[in-house]
Amino acid sequence: MTAKLMDHVTFTPQVLVAWNEETQALVQPTFFAGDNGEVDRFLGAELEGTLSVEVVTGVNFDFIGSVVISGGGLKDLYEQRAAIEVDPLGGTSPSTFDAPSVPFAFQGRLLVYIDQFFK
Repeated sequence: MTAKLMDHVTFTPQVLVAWNEETQALVQPTFFAGDNGEVDRFLGAELEGTLSVEVVTGVNFDFIGSVVISGGGLKDLYEQRAAIEVDPLGGTSPSTFDAPSVPFAFQGRLLVYIDQFFK
């Protein structure tokens, strides 16, 4: 859904949800995976919002912000990858790495619709 906030400003919210089909751990035996050595299936959900400003006809500037609500699977994969970095042979070296619970991102994007200039 895109909501028109003002004449040349719109807002588009999005929600994305991700599950992992493969549940095998990255390394065996793994120090971080559950008791059965697997990765949780639920990776997480992303909440994203795009604020689009039409600078001139055919040129938009977008501000995009997103927040990821990490599920058990994403945390498992983060922590297992950190263990591989500590011990490349895939042993069970303990690590003090703590997976981020709520990663976020902000970005800007300039869109130029060239078809607007050839009419």
